[in-house]
Amino acid sequence: MKKEKMEIEKLSTGVKDFDLIVNGGLPKNSLTVLGGSPGAGKTTLAMQFCFQNSTPENPALIFNTLSEPTAKSIQHLQTFGFFDPTKLEKSVFFY
Repeated sequence: MKKEKMEIEKLSTGVKDFDLIVNGGLPKNSLTVLGGSPGAGKTTLAMQFCFQNSTPENPALIFNTLSEPTAKSIQHLQTFGFFDPTKLEKSVFFY
């Protein structure tokens, strides 16, 4: 008896080539841990993912550290095409 392959619903990261590498995006309703060297782009990728997928019904919550305060993060994010200031405090929340 052949088992049917279960499909896992994915969410796009907003980075086309990265989505190809991870077979269509990151698994929905799961915890994903990003690892890498300092400056590799982990935080930028995570922020892009949040802005790509957040809606008022499905908000993104971002926890900052003392080394990356909210004002600094938002200032840095403004240089990227994926940044949408209209999502702040509506579907993307920094704490």
